[in-house]
Amino acid sequence: MALTGASTVAQACMGGVSTDETNPKLDLDTILSPRLANMQAAITDMLGRIDQNEIVEYDDTLDSTLQSLESFYDSKVANSVATPTGSNVHVQSSQGVSLDFAAVLQEGVTVATPTDPGGAIGVTGGFVLTPQLAFTVETSAIYSGPIIACFSVPSIGDPLLFDALKVLHSEGSTGTLVDRTFSKDFATRTICGKTDTLSPFIVALKESGVPVIAGLPGSPCSLWPPNNSLVQVATVTASEQLFGLASFNVKVTSNELSDKGASDVVVTGSGLQPRSVFLRATRLGNGSGRTYTVTATATDLRGHSTEAQATCTVPHDRRR
Repeated sequence: MALTGASTVAQACMGGVSTDETNPKLDLDTILSPRLANMQAAITDMLGRIDQNEIVEYDDTLDSTLQSLESFYDSKVANSVATPTGSNVHVQSSQGVSLDFAAVLQEGVTVATPTDPGGAIGVTGGFVLTPQLAFTVETSAIYSGPIIACFSVPSIGDPLLFDALKVLHSEGSTGTLVDRTFSKDFATRTICGKTDTLSPFIVALKESGVPVIAGLPGSPCSLWPPNNSLVQVATVTASEQLFGLASFNVKVTSNELSDKGASDVVVTGSGLQPRSVFLRATRLGNGSGRTYTVTATATDLRGHSTEAQATCTVPHDRRR
């Protein structure tokens, strides 16, 4: 563009300089280059004032995040399984997860992504869940329920432990874990849950959190007649099916002193073995009757303890 009476566009604009071209074209490179150079210099100056360590840390964090997202995406792609239309559609994942849809109305892909099961989770009723497996299950298919989701748990070889497994499904806006266990097959180490929707699943062991004591004398426990004989009143046991016992003990106390030379209480067994409890059917003639208190305590290998008690009486006479 040829300017008359000015050497630059700025001068031309300020001085009302005219051009001899019918459709003048602005030289943007001439106009913008100095401004871009100034902007670049300003940005360089600002970056120079930032702690270089902060820039490196930011770059490292960003790189780590991008790598995690890339790995997550690759995992989803690798675990995607085609889900065709039809009734009773079976889908098998390479992660050991199978899904049976009652009906698939529009085809898509289904993905079962392993996630971190986390630590033990407390639930209502005094139970503890020890997660073994966790999956996020998603599908792009349009389906109608119910869905039976089955999980392979080859790591548990004890039938009692396997029987304690539960399939929990995250439901509602708060992600409440709901027991949706449907079936178990120890021979194939497979456990299934039945739901109407897909979302995170957890396969976990459910146990009471403390050892279980059984076999204490029932109520009422009364020894009659007071003929001075030893009577077996209980065989007490303790168990902890998930983690095992560390200690087990049974002791008996009485509200009356024993006669010299006579053992009114005999408890057989030691260690973690069952205890057989024998009590003597006797009481003091000038007392109100004898009460034996049987106390059992057990502690598991995690340090969780429990205690249980029962009483047996030797009445002074039939009226008491």
